[in-house]
Amino acid sequence: MASIYSNGMMCVIFLSLLSCQILASQSISNGLSLELIHPYTLIKSPPSSIHNLSNGSDALQPDAITPPIEPLKNNAAMLVKVGIGTFPGNPSYISYLLLLDTGSSLTWVQCEGCADKHERGRHCYPQKDKLFSNSTSESYSDLLDDKDRKQIPYKITYADLDSSEGVLGSETLTFPSGSASGSSSRVMSVKGVTFGCGLNNRDSHSRSDEYVVAGVFGFGIYDDYGEYSILKKLEPISGGRFSYCFVGYVEKPLPMYLRFGSEIKPPANLRTTKFLKSNDYGYRVALEGLGFEGKRLDIDPKVFAPAPSDKKPGGCLIDSGRSMSAIIKDAYEKLEEKVKSHFSSLKEFKPSVGKKGRLCYTRYHVKGYTKDLPTVTFYFKGAQLDVLPEGVFHRVVDYKKKPPEETFCLMIRSHDRCTALGKFQQVNVKFIFDTKNQELQFGPEDCARNG
Repeated sequence: MASIYSNGMMCVIFLSLLSCQILASQSISNGLSLELIHPYTLIKSPPSSIHNLSNGSDALQPDAITPPIEPLKNNAAMLVKVGIGTFPGNPSYISYLLLLDTGSSLTWVQCEGCADKHERGRHCYPQKDKLFSNSTSESYSDLLDDKDRKQIPYKITYADLDSSEGVLGSETLTFPSGSASGSSSRVMSVKGVTFGCGLNNRDSHSRSDEYVVAGVFGFGIYDDYGEYSILKKLEPISGGRFSYCFVGYVEKPLPMYLRFGSEIKPPANLRTTKFLKSNDYGYRVALEGLGFEGKRLDIDPKVFAPAPSDKKPGGCLIDSGRSMSAIIKDAYEKLEEKVKSHFSSLKEFKPSVGKKGRLCYTRYHVKGYTKDLPTVTFYFKGAQLDVLPEGVFHRVVDYKKKPPEETFCLMIRSHDRCTALGKFQQVNVKFIFDTKNQELQFGPEDCARNG
């Protein structure tokens, strides 16, 4: 869910982010482990397609601080539970679910002003929880430019054309903590966080007032709003490093973790690649080629090179806010050709049409992910990522039909201007983002046990 356009800075203000104001109920070391809640926690009936994963758990350190992340029903992206503001009562904050997005930097939430019918052009998408009442929060303040003391506007349009615009404010964010079992006993509060108070917001995934997403938790640092990223506030604790390890879709809940600094547990087979220096478009790494079934495809590496004149950022964006991967068109066509050729040689599979014209194949008995299904490789500079069939194809089983039908849809699509590694292809791989050394580390991992 990378931000592809942002403007609205009437006047750039200087904010000192070196003095990180962090309060906690216990002393905190130079690392944190934040609990992430497994996919489909909020869904009464999980989909029939599941990844074959063990139902493991990971024991947290005694002093670990753990705010949860939960799944979004209509999207594969993760949600972070964040307490916002200061109000009378216990707890003193109001919790909201925000979409975790490494492709954008600004954290924002829908504010009460977007429902003001007297203001033309304002729009709130439906959400389950009450809109954030910034006017009654004791810790909220508007950010004003130094020249004429006016509110500073922001505007973000994402790659899927969802958008938010409003004004920048300062607020206290609180992360409920607890164990892997979900119990909550401690909190960590971060003061003076710059965030967007959304007054005109559009989210194409919202369908009704039961929609749980209240905004976006921006975990990037490389766009116009990078100086306001929550990561800047956490640098004294994280040392500029964070990691996550996504668990696949399962019928029983499995924990996941967002870790910082010394709490990061590197996988055994660790690989390293550098972020691109021209990083004004999220966490991008150099991509040199693609592979299919262990064999490199005949693709000119220049296809993935940055081309600013064509507004093509180049490389590969590592994007937690994007459901499935996107590959720039010229390279995708080579991959699609191999997929079609592979399945045409398998008599038990028949082509079928998936959502939005996705490439799908159906067989009329159930075997699950087997050796018949191909793998895909991303050749980054100095490191390669091998994606198993579970990360290449979305599996759906229709047991109502006799015999049951099993359909596999390619979770990679073509894109006119960029290549991005989506969340679906990141399952069971631990990613470590090092913003100080400007590098990405990753390796295969059983995320249910060693997240």
